[in-house]
Amino acid sequence: MAEAKRMDDGWPKSAYYVLSHDLHALEPLDSDEGQQVFLDHYHSINSQVDRPIGLVIFDNLASLTHQDDDKPDAWKDFYPLIDRLSQEGVATITVHHAGHNKDRFIGSARKAFHLHNVIHLHAEDSEDDTRFRLEFQKARGRRPDAWEDYRDVIVALDAEENWRIEEADPRQAKKPTKPPAGYKTAMQALGHVLAVAGEHRSVTPSGPRVVCVMIDQWRDELRRRGVFALDDKSHLTNTDRSRFSRWRTHASDNGDIAIQQELVWRPSQ
Repeated sequence: MAEAKRMDDGWPKSAYYVLSHDLHALEPLDSDEGQQVFLDHYHSINSQVDRPIGLVIFDNLASLTHQDDDKPDAWKDFYPLIDRLSQEGVATITVHHAGHNKDRFIGSARKAFHLHNVIHLHAEDSEDDTRFRLEFQKARGRRPDAWEDYRDVIVALDAEENWRIEEADPRQAKKPTKPPAGYKTAMQALGHVLAVAGEHRSVTPSGPRVVCVMIDQWRDELRRRGVFALDDKSHLTNTDRSRFSRWRTHASDNGDIAIQQELVWRPSQ
């Protein structure tokens, strides 16, 4: 940041660029104003460099937004910025913190529905270096034929500031989770609605066209099959909403489906 602060003639043609509250007037990124200010900076940088920006790291979510993490939809106003960057072919990494439970991030698990990957860093005890165990708690690309690509590893930084990546103890590696009850029926319903009502769309600028449907169409197919019941107000019962949430989370975590906003598809298609 000190180097960036000394600059007075535009952005350098270097490998990375810093936007910080210390250097720039930034608004919360879960507001329309904050997202526009960020995008203005982003487009200004892109207009001055030789190679377009390919990755944006938001560090960290609590500092860059003003939402209450205890609310289930706390991130929903931040997602449009991620989607906008994705549509421009830019990958994003959002840093968040763990709470009292060091095995998961602060706030509702619903935050992860929109994300392709959730990576957990767990500090490992060591007298010789600083090391973390890197674990994919969610990975849409994790399939049986690609399981090794998402294996746990140890990332270490020694006293000479050299980084190393080591194999993690396989006895502690995360294994595929058991599908929740009714999962097979849920996936059969999705397969049917994709076959009869699916539309070919490009969900990302550089990605292939996929056959996808709205999540509501999947839910309606389960109701049509009698899997879900309605309450006296013709709404899904709380029990069935919870069941659908578990199926969707398991399918996304294990790479059986991909989700972007309200669209769902099978990655293999």
